[in-house]
Amino acid sequence: SDALSAVRPGTLVWIEDAKAVWRLAETSRVAGDIAWVIEPNTATSRMTLGGDGAAADLEGDGDAAEVKVDLTECHVFDPSHGLDLDDLAAMNNLHEAPLLYCLYRRFINDSIYTFSGPVLISINPYKTIPGLYDLDSALESPDLSRPHVYSIAHRAALQHMVKCFNNTHGQGTGVEE
Repeated sequence: SDALSAVRPGTLVWIEDAKAVWRLAETSRVAGDIAWVIEPNTATSRMTLGGDGAAADLEGDGDAAEVKVDLTECHVFDPSHGLDLDDLAAMNNLHEAPLLYCLYRRFINDSIYTFSGPVLISINPYKTIPGLYDLDSALESPDLSRPHVYSIAHRAALQHMVKCFNNTHGQGTGVEE
């Protein structure tokens, strides 16, 4: 792809990983469709992100390994991959790695609902999240842009009311005024 042709030493890429499914690594050398990536020690590595989602640093315990990878099996990291997005449709270069990474980050922060366009993704937290289903605050100020089961219910109720209104006022019933 065009994104892979722009891979140079220092480019961050998503690589497949047996344990984590995908892992972020930094290219050290590139030759054709082959790259060598520096992969921090998998036991202690983590990615530090800047406020704008840009990867600021790959950290490990100093025991990084250089691994040879096929670039056709990698995906280039985009700064939007590090953002906490309520809607995955706003992510650039969406594929499995940043999708899973975003859902994982939201899950550990107790944000178990995420939109993907009009679809609501829900991840079972296997615990009670205080205030998650506070009906009083949801009714006081419904926020349809916030991913939540209540916003989906609110959208459905609004669509139903519009349909009922249209049907009782002649639109869609074959009755013309």
